[in-house]
Amino acid sequence: MKAPTIPLLSICQLAVALLSAVMLVGLPASTFAQTVESELTAGTIQVGQAVELRIITKGKSQGQLLDQVEVDGLQVAGSQQQFQMQMALPKFGIEVATVQTVILVPTRTGEFTIPSLRVRLDGKVYKTTESVLRVTPATGGRMPVLPAIPVPQTGTMTPPVTTQPPQPSQPTPPPAENPEKSYFGEMVIPKETAFVGEVVPVDLRFNIDANFPSQFGDRPNFSGEGFTILRTSRPSEVARDVNGFDYACIVFRTAITAAKAGTLEIPPASVSARVQVPVQAPRSDDLFGGLLRNFGMTDLREIEIPTESATLDVKPLPREGRPDDFDGAVGEFKIEASATPAKAGPGEPITLRVVVSGRGNFEAMGPPAIANAEGWKVYDPSENFEPSPTDPVGFNGTKTYEFTLVARDDQTATPPVQFSFFDPAKEEYVTIEGPPVRVQAAGAGTSQPDASATQPQQTASAPTPAPQGNDLSRDYAATNFQPLGWASFFVIAGTTLTVVWTLGLAVLLARRYAGSPAAERGRKRKEQRKSIKTLDDDSLSDLDFLNGCHLILNQHEQISPELSSEVDHIRSLHEKANFSTQTLQGLGPEVRRQIIQTLEKAHDQQRRNL
Repeated sequence: MKAPTIPLLSICQLAVALLSAVMLVGLPASTFAQTVESELTAGTIQVGQAVELRIITKGKSQGQLLDQVEVDGLQVAGSQQQFQMQMALPKFGIEVATVQTVILVPTRTGEFTIPSLRVRLDGKVYKTTESVLRVTPATGGRMPVLPAIPVPQTGTMTPPVTTQPPQPSQPTPPPAENPEKSYFGEMVIPKETAFVGEVVPVDLRFNIDANFPSQFGDRPNFSGEGFTILRTSRPSEVARDVNGFDYACIVFRTAITAAKAGTLEIPPASVSARVQVPVQAPRSDDLFGGLLRNFGMTDLREIEIPTESATLDVKPLPREGRPDDFDGAVGEFKIEASATPAKAGPGEPITLRVVVSGRGNFEAMGPPAIANAEGWKVYDPSENFEPSPTDPVGFNGTKTYEFTLVARDDQTATPPVQFSFFDPAKEEYVTIEGPPVRVQAAGAGTSQPDASATQPQQTASAPTPAPQGNDLSRDYAATNFQPLGWASFFVIAGTTLTVVWTLGLAVLLARRYAGSPAAERGRKRKEQRKSIKTLDDDSLSDLDFLNGCHLILNQHEQISPELSSEVDHIRSLHEKANFSTQTLQGLGPEVRRQIIQTLEKAHDQQRRNL
């Protein structure tokens, strides 16, 4: 009897399983936090279409759903549980992610509330959040109920998807005579009509005979005209039974958004695969054909698995009832607003944080509108999008906008925020509002520096005492007739006193001038000229350059009318650089040179006026 052989791949799988068991038993538990989440794959469907309710848990063990979904008007068509283990280095912790999927099919129209369900995880019982499903009348054929597809876990490495043949102990269908007919692709779109800008989920499913070991590419080939494609999820695998035959189904999730109205032709998608198929020997050669079949000889082939094409009826967004602030948002959203800090002084900014969450075309929509913003200076917002952790495509999540506000007058609350979008389920425009947030903001007052200098106190100088001469000599014995004032003693003394008096007067006048307004203005002119020269430095950042310009302009007591518009432009650039959350654009060498020339003109005019 021929000794059985164990494939190398099976040995590797056995080693991984043993390693996982050792890790679960002998190593410390992970510090992963337990999380329980639930989500519907669609918020609005038609009667007869299938929707998946996913309960996703993460912990040290598998999660277990304790309740049944019982909602009048919703039929449970099936359920499935998948789990995945993740090892975290260097602590060698183990996290188990469990995806429990319940397939629901509505039997009538209406709005259905799926209650919270109990889930046991790591010895504790948690409850999921309620979900709301809106069901509209059917416009086409009934959607088939398809097997549940597990959601790949965010942040984990997913190797190329490889299918394995069933074990010999299980009954398997005979291999197909023509391997090229043992695979097929499907493009599943949950609706037949959509609006321009609406995000429509798409499942690309590629099936191959489970008897043929195969390896799929990590990305499908999918493109077309007239629509944009959101990012594609990592592939996930599920086993399917089609007409009594076992198939390995590889699923890629994505979504499309139509750019124009009309009939949208969606071309087929495809994925490459490497398949091991049995060697087919000629039927006339029984000897060699039997030997090849008995020894299990296979041939590795490169194939391309295509899906069928699809069409989508795209309707334009209605003009009737369109709000003035509508900026292209299509979906279902809600809004929240907050502000920090709660108290601000004159000229100090306040950050208004607006969070838009829900389901829709986040990539194409614009920011909310600030309503009744009188008394505030509002700057362009920054934006950041965070997709839902359970959404591998990215049309569920939250988008955060941060506005910078500066109060012109004293304010007790921020202005309200409005956000308008088109709801494709209701087929109408909806405007939601974020109410004002209580703050205390003082108005931005303008203060001019006091240019007058403190006058020094006048100090009276003592008069120079008259020189005291010596008493006349009573010796009348004259030696010559030269006047006494011409004597060398009197000449030296008089000259010394004159020089000392002159120097003292000069020092006194210099001190008086140094403290005078004219001297102060002269020093300011020199400092301004020096400051203007320091701005002509390419190494300065745009923010430092504009701050320097702002300081120089604040030292000018008045600006001539012909330069007022240019100076206002410089002040506007300074405010935008300091308060706006967007990066300043267009401040190149030429713009800097023009600003420096404006400062020099203002400096020369001030010098002439003085």
